[in-house]
Amino acid sequence: MSKLKTINPQKEIKKFFNAIEKNPQSSLYTLCNLLLIANDSAQANHAIDEIETQISGVQLNKIIERMIQLENNKKLLLDKDRLESFKILRIELMSQKTWLTRLTEDNIIQLSISDEFLPYGLIALTRKHLQEKALNDPFDSFDFAILENAGIEQIRDVIEELVSACPSLPLAAFKSIAKKDIEFARDILLFMQGHALRFEMGEYCLAQHPELKDELYLNWKNTTESIPLTQQSEILLKSSVSAAGGKHPEFLDILESSRIKKDTPNIESQAQRQKYNFDILAGITCVTAALRFAPRFTSLSSAAASYTGASLARAAIGTTAVAASAAVAPWIAPASLLLLGGFVALKAKQRMNEARAEQVAKTNNKHRVSPK
Repeated sequence: MSKLKTINPQKEIKKFFNAIEKNPQSSLYTLCNLLLIANDSAQANHAIDEIETQISGVQLNKIIERMIQLENNKKLLLDKDRLESFKILRIELMSQKTWLTRLTEDNIIQLSISDEFLPYGLIALTRKHLQEKALNDPFDSFDFAILENAGIEQIRDVIEELVSACPSLPLAAFKSIAKKDIEFARDILLFMQGHALRFEMGEYCLAQHPELKDELYLNWKNTTESIPLTQQSEILLKSSVSAAGGKHPEFLDILESSRIKKDTPNIESQAQRQKYNFDILAGITCVTAALRFAPRFTSLSSAAASYTGASLARAAIGTTAVAASAAVAPWIAPASLLLLGGFVALKAKQRMNEARAEQVAKTNNKHRVSPK
């Protein structure tokens, strides 16, 4: 696509809506093509804005269903550019707040069922849930370019801070996803690590995936011994431990041999950033990310140009925290790697703070995701 491409936005909008009923694939391609040039065309941004505000939930569902059908039809063998445009559309739909008003919960789950897109889906489900309940959305200040470059594991401190500030979470939707695959369950537990409802979620995930027993036990035990808990968290923890202890008696030891640390108001979200079981995984992947993403750190804001997915292999998550930390020890010794690994989180915090301070209004360049 040539830069500074000139288009007729009204013509593109008309073409999109004229085709959407009888030929949703044509409308899908129109929208994808607009997104591909959005960084370099104010007219394309205007057309996307109009489509975004005018499209109905039923029409958007047609677009999503057709995209998924095309992706799943191996006979079509979509070219690389087309598949990349679908990735861009997924991120656009799940990261822009206006689209969320048209998406259903089922739409978001459909769009997010993959390692690559699950982080976007968890955030989108959370924001959709908060919208419906008219609750404050802490993710209003979140810059998705950070997630595109690094992945949720590398910016877990930022995610924990935002999730812990959510007054409510869509547990039913999270459980629906966690039930499908143990790796999805692990991702959701990592995402919720900063929230009191993680105990109820952990209890559910354990029932669905008993293989999580050892890592969940260590996570909860370390939590009771080292992290100050609010009264709400303590109640939820005790309830979940008691329920889990029915099939896994060792969980009862968490309450019998551990002294639960008490908390004072507003401390929990800070305290929960310490390193425990799920966090050990984050540390492992942080070093991996340092090696994988180091060449791109110089231009963190240009996520579109360097978008690669950011899904990382989950090494050693099925083992105990001790085994995992021992296995990774030779990799985390060099101070230079640790600095690189922490760079993404540092930049993430900086960008989030800048966004909160500026509260910049939506600009013509808001549709910033573009192909490699």
